Amino acid sequence: MSRNQIRFWVGQRADPASPLYNAVFAFRVSGALDTGLFQSAWQSVVDNHPVLRLSIREPGGSPKADTHPVGSCGMKAVDFTQKSDPYAEFLRWSRGRAARALALSGELVDSVLVKLDEGSYGWYLNQHHVITDAISTISLVDMLF
Repeated sequence: MSRNQIRFWVGQRADPASPLYNAVFAFRVSGALDTGLFQSAWQSVVDNHPVLRLSIREPGGSPKADTHPVGSCGMKAVDFTQKSDPYAEFLRWSRGRAARALALSGELVDSVLVKLDEGSYGWYLNQHHVITDAISTISLVDMLF
């Protein structure tokens, strides 16, 4: 683990329930979207970038980086089309989800595609700072769009 990753680990251990280290984005995607292709593209990015499959184990109390297998950390899908105001519900749902800390021993990236209506989707993306920074997030989004 890098020095910065250890710093984030120490900070998260001090308050495990704090979402302080969440890097959360809620995008609105309008227009035609092949959801299967988008989810497949996400999985390809995750499979080809092991840092997105990272978790932190603590054997003997010391942090050790571990990597989930290829094919894990996939994008989840949620349908809000039956909500009275799907976009407002997406924003409310995103805020609630963002308020939960990502467990260091679990998946450190949370990606959810939310169907709002026939021509509109929301994409919720949360990454723990132990695996990301601003530049890597920009690169990640550029790969998908």
